[in-house]
Amino acid sequence: MATRPGRKKDPPKIKKERRKLPVQKPAPIVQSYADAMGNNLAGIKAVARKIRGFLTEATTTNAYISAYNDASVSKLLSEEKIPVLFSYKGMKKRPRWGCYPISRVLYDLLKVKGYKPRLVRYFLDGSGPLPAQKSIVMGNSKASSFKMISASSANPHTSIFFQFEGKLYNLDAFFQGVLLHEVTPNMLEELKKLHLQKKFEYIRPGQISFDEYLHERATGKI
Repeated sequence: MATRPGRKKDPPKIKKERRKLPVQKPAPIVQSYADAMGNNLAGIKAVARKIRGFLTEATTTNAYISAYNDASVSKLLSEEKIPVLFSYKGMKKRPRWGCYPISRVLYDLLKVKGYKPRLVRYFLDGSGPLPAQKSIVMGNSKASSFKMISASSANPHTSIFFQFEGKLYNLDAFFQGVLLHEVTPNMLEELKKLHLQKKFEYIRPGQISFDEYLHERATGKI
């Protein structure tokens, strides 16, 4: 094709090669726990139950705030401790929180497995379709030997969605029984409605701080 007088030819286009970012390998201890999950739901649930066993009574305010806000997953796995406060009723004691750091740990393990985890945040107030939302408010002993301290109030809670063999599952390791259930399309539709009411949200690891947890309790909104 002829070029018009006075017009320079366009320089040949050079294809830019996309730089591939190096794949970050998980820390050895994270990889070890992920491997322990095996390739089945029973293995995932067993490891979740072990992580739940890390809940221990905090000796200082800084200990439980640090575990909630910024403790690394490697640190929590290495120490096998997630410091929280407990409440007591007779001879029984129950953790007042801990769902968020537990879920952060399981998020990293499920990500290593390639199960596309997502952290989900909602209230245990009976308004949602997830088993924990209904079971704990109703005091269902099959879900947990513990009841929430005040299940009728705004109790923000975190668990995980992940994909396994073409299905979506909800893993909730805060309760002693460890809840693992399939998430159906109807349940997702109900959760969309809760999202519009600011009672359900997908969150990122590190997005929630202890101060935000207190704010959620006070306002009843995620």
